[in-house]
Amino acid sequence: SEINLVVFENECRKLAAHELNDLNIDLSSNEKSTLSSKTIKFNYNSNSMTLTYKHIGSKFDTSYKPSVKVSKLSTINYFVMSKYTGQFKNSNTTYSVTATGKIYSSFGVQNNKKFTVNFNL
Repeated sequence: SEINLVVFENECRKLAAHELNDLNIDLSSNEKSTLSSKTIKFNYNSNSMTLTYKHIGSKFDTSYKPSVKVSKLSTINYFVMSKYTGQFKNSNTTYSVTATGKIYSSFGVQNNKKFTVNFNL
């Protein structure tokens, strides 16, 4: 992200005029994040996972915790999510979701099934 040159110059002047332990420098960017969503199919196309997130350009906005929704696309061998965890990876260009839940099939229910789905910008 680009920093306003006037702001940068003023902050550099502050740096030159003060002791290091007295500094409070603000070089924040004026860029705003954009709210978006992305959907990926998984579990042999029996489910889809939708990530709602914010991004600044080609990187995730890490100040916003993305939300995850799992949808059923099939009537057999589908996954129902009970919880998930997520983490930013690859210099904030990937958000990796690990979803835990149950698989419902014609043979019964499988507990504690996990799927990891990676969302790339």
